[in-house]
Amino acid sequence: GLTGVLAEIVRFFAVIGFFYYLLINGPSISQSIINSMRQLAANALGISTGISPSSIVDMAFAILTKVSSAASIWSPMISVAIIVLVVMSLIAVNMLIMLVSAWVLCYAGVILLGFGGSKWTSDIAINYLRTVLSIGLQLFTMTLIIGIGQSFIDQYFSLIRDDVPDLNSLIVLLLASIILLVL
Repeated sequence: GLTGVLAEIVRFFAVIGFFYYLLINGPSISQSIINSMRQLAANALGISTGISPSSIVDMAFAILTKVSSAASIWSPMISVAIIVLVVMSLIAVNMLIMLVSAWVLCYAGVILLGFGGSKWTSDIAINYLRTVLSIGLQLFTMTLIIGIGQSFIDQYFSLIRDDVPDLNSLIVLLLASIILLVL
């Protein structure tokens, strides 16, 4: 009777109210999920902020600058340093694509939250939130892998920073950057 109708009305307004809240606060909630995943990875690495694509390329330019000041233009070391720069740039591009897709998902994907009000289309809104969490976890994993690889490359680069780098050292850096790209 009346209690069943009243319960259905309360449930209807609760669902509509919940998805309205998600619709209004969707971009900030999505951004918070993604930023917290990146911050968790940064904390796990022991750094204060997340890794940015520019920090990866900056290291490759530092390697190229060090090698170019120590070797002639026709040296194979210059070629290896340029390849390291290209590989590190590809890593940065992959990270940038992931960050841009996260941003687009946060701000343009909020349209999908508008489907949350109906019980027939609420799965679309729920899947949007799952996708946001998935992108956040991908950024978490990418930040961890790149951070670990970058710390290895940093450590190796600090060993050759004072001396003139030799070809073997550069090849090790190249292999480390290729492994990082593949991961």
